[in-house]
Amino acid sequence: GNKHFPSSVLAKQVKTKPYFALTSWWTDAGIYKKSETDQDIQRLRNFYLNNGYINIGVGQPKVVFTHHRKSMTIVFPLQEGEQFRLGSLAISGNKLFSNKRLLKAVKLKPPMVFS
Repeated sequence: GNKHFPSSVLAKQVKTKPYFALTSWWTDAGIYKKSETDQDIQRLRNFYLNNGYINIGVGQPKVVFTHHRKSMTIVFPLQEGEQFRLGSLAISGNKLFSNKRLLKAVKLKPPMVFS
């Protein structure tokens, strides 16, 4: 389940979109495509990785039909894990530049989110 990001934020990460009568005829929104949901798994995974969740698990989407089978809900099972942050940064084996100079050039600074 998603505990660290609201469903509205995660929905923006995926290409699969709900049906909307005014535009779906043009955009194909609301049409189930397995290849697209497979790519959505990777999109969700990349989103979490970029936000420091290196142990993210995104399962195969579950398709749940309504009673009359006129519509469906697609659920992406998530296991978020913990967010990782950079604790410290050190440079070793350097002989050409000062460590201070090299550390200034590195964009990662503790406690930045690890991604």
